[in-house]
Amino acid sequence: TLPVVGVSWYEAEAYCNWLNGPGSSYKQVEGRAQLPSLAQWEGAARSGRPAPRNKQEEQRDYPWAGPFDPALANTAENKLDQTTPVDMYLDGKTEAGVFDLAGNVWEWTSDQERRDWYFIKGGSWVEDSEQTRVGLRSVVGDWNLWNSYRGFRAALVPILSCAPAGF
Repeated sequence: TLPVVGVSWYEAEAYCNWLNGPGSSYKQVEGRAQLPSLAQWEGAARSGRPAPRNKQEEQRDYPWAGPFDPALANTAENKLDQTTPVDMYLDGKTEAGVFDLAGNVWEWTSDQERRDWYFIKGGSWVEDSEQTRVGLRSVVGDWNLWNSYRGFRAALVPILSCAPAGF
C-alpha cells in the first residue's frame, strides 16, 4: 500500500475527524484518530530512546537506532524518485513495528508554529538522509499546498477516563 500524498493539512485533519464521526465504519477501541503531535511522532520514531545529546549521537538519530543506511528508507540516495509501498523497507521499521518514519513522505503533525504554519516530520523520497533524522522537523507555511512528497498518518490516541475507580 502506497502512502497517502497530495493532501493538505486541513484535508488530513478532516479525514481524522471523519474517522471519529458517527458515519464512519472505522471502529476505535477506547481511542481517537488524530494527526500526531511532534512529541507523539518522535516518541513513536524513537521507540523510547532519548533524543541525541551531541553530534555523534545525532548521526544515529533514525527509527532503526543506528547510522543512516539507504537500504532502510526511501530517500534521495536511492534515486527512486517516487513513493514506495509503506512496508517495502522491512528492516527500517521501529522496534515497535512502525514503518516509514524516515523517508518516503513528509507527514503532517497537529502542531503549529503559528497560525496556518504546521510542522511536518520524517523527510521524503526527495530529501537526503540528513533531512530524514527523527529529530528534524520542518514547517510549512502553505497548509493548503498539495504535492507528491507530503502526506499524513493517523495516530490512535487513547481516551482516558476521568472517572474515579469504582464508578
